Amino acid sequence: MPDAWDFSQKPQRAGPVLQTPILTYLMVALSVVITIAYLLPGVVASPLWYQLGHFGFANTSGTAPWGFVTTIFIHGSALHLIFNMLWLLQLGRMLETSLHPLVYLAFIVGAAAVGSGCEVLISGQTGIGMSGVVYAMFALMWAGRGMYPAWAAIATRDNLRYLIGWAILCIVVTYIPILHIGVANGAHVGGFLFGLSIGFLFFSLRRRWIWAAPLAILVGVTVLSALRLHNA
Repeated sequence: MPDAWDFSQKPQRAGPVLQTPILTYLMVALSVVITIAYLLPGVVASPLWYQLGHFGFANTSGTAPWGFVTTIFIHGSALHLIFNMLWLLQLGRMLETSLHPLVYLAFIVGAAAVGSGCEVLISGQTGIGMSGVVYAMFALMWAGRGMYPAWAAIATRDNLRYLIGWAILCIVVTYIPILHIGVANGAHVGGFLFGLSIGFLFFSLRRRWIWAAPLAILVGVTVLSALRLHNA
């Protein structure tokens, strides 16, 4: 598990940022409500409640263009939701109180889209859950831990090994037929590479331009995947 779960710790701030991580809390709230609507569609006898739990899918009939982003709010189980929200609170809170809100929002949208794009490339569908964004957040903090000392408290080698090990385990269990477990492995890998590319492109002191190449590839994969779903 992560090294530091102290949510009362105040991260170091730089630039015109918000003191309260409003966007992070909003993402948590949306994830909880939308996941409940998805898992328990009969709790509220209203078509709007059902639509709330399913509006995010991009791989159904009548593909929604925003589905590459909104699928991050849907989770397949309570455990899936709780696990991702713990990481989102810890990483998102630290990032949002370090970066400009618009930069933070753009990064979240980009990470969600790229994660979905990579997942479509591998499995043919977007997948669900916040884990791809979480991997992107950690990778960004890993790349920028030298510039933001507060990030280094979370972006540790132990946490890096944990997340990489978890990603490998997810890949293994996905291909064990008797388990029937579906994991968005493409979103994990795509999100992590997106976070690293953005992080080193902006925070690296040497040869930062090299990271423009993998970022361009990830964007290309995302665009092609979106066209693939649109034309399906």
